[in-house]
Amino acid sequence: MKHLSSILLYCSLLLFYAKAEGKGIAVVIDPDSYTEAKEEIILYCNALEADGLKNYLLIDHWHNPDSIKANLIKLYRQKTNPIEGAVFIGDPTLHFSSVDPLINMAALFSEKQNDKSFWAEQLDAAFPEMQTLALRMLYENRHDHFPALLLETYQQSESEIVRMECLKILTAYDDDHFIKCLALAVNDSYEMIQRQAVYLIGKSGDERLINPLLSVFIRNNASKRVAFATRNSLGSFAKEDLLAAFDLVFDQEQHFVQPDTMKIKLQKSLSNLAGRWSDDFDELFDSKTKDKTKSFAINMLRNYNYHPYVGRFCAWLVNQSDERLKVQMLEALGWFTISCEKDQIIAACLEIAENPDETENVKHQAMKTAARLNAEWWR
Repeated sequence: MKHLSSILLYCSLLLFYAKAEGKGIAVVIDPDSYTEAKEEIILYCNALEADGLKNYLLIDHWHNPDSIKANLIKLYRQKTNPIEGAVFIGDPTLHFSSVDPLINMAALFSEKQNDKSFWAEQLDAAFPEMQTLALRMLYENRHDHFPALLLETYQQSESEIVRMECLKILTAYDDDHFIKCLALAVNDSYEMIQRQAVYLIGKSGDERLINPLLSVFIRNNASKRVAFATRNSLGSFAKEDLLAAFDLVFDQEQHFVQPDTMKIKLQKSLSNLAGRWSDDFDELFDSKTKDKTKSFAINMLRNYNYHPYVGRFCAWLVNQSDERLKVQMLEALGWFTISCEKDQIIAACLEIAENPDETENVKHQAMKTAARLNAEWWR
């Protein structure tokens, strides 16, 4: 148990996504390890509880896997505070058993890895986990007309994990099917899919997603994390575009007792959120702005992809004489991985890379950014 502190830290990172309201976590440990580190384990469980995560301490021998499995299944299926995951502490030797004795995953990966017809058949498998794996294998094997199939599967599947996989893989294609899926996903029954969709809308910046994003904002009935992601994503669009679409979306989503009062409040809030980073980025184009301030604004682009200014950023690159700032901007623009304006960034990078007047350092970073944006990306 000398590495217990490192193990617990690692486990804490794994639990980040399990902090949903009403969920819990199981802490499984063998009797010998518990005896040796009883005080530390109790402190760890108390810390989880204080962090808002219901936890269940299971003490059992590793040579009784059926007993451990039965208890975990019972905790997973209970109606109050069901577990979303488990932390194993000690020295267990674990492997996943198949839900179907006839399914041998090792054999499938060795014999069927590149068999597109086999994986296409698994989309109708009885288990969502197999369907999800089939989607990933079809993606890796470049299945024909796959984006259309992913969108259709998202629309028809009752499984949260299958719909999540469809959305994640569609992100790599970043096409019209992806945009359509995002418009649907903001209303998904699974909170994590909603949250991912709203985040990805901000990463995309496609004007076709303004109305779905505004609908989430106006309804004001999302979880705290979805609401936070919504506010951030609104800042990635131009204020005039959001305000222009507001009236129509408000009328469609109108469900308030005092609609006129709420409309004024929401418009005011939207006006503050929309384009809220534009002032920071405007400083880049002011010759009087200090380099330190410009550097800070450029770094913001990594987290807040401001799509309306991509044309101005590219023009700024061409005219910028400071090598350090130019490299920094090229680096930051590499984070516009699914931006609706990324083709413009790639073109600017290639132009810079071919310019004999640019330094090798600048040309190298331009090529790196172009390669990054040309690569498939998903979160």
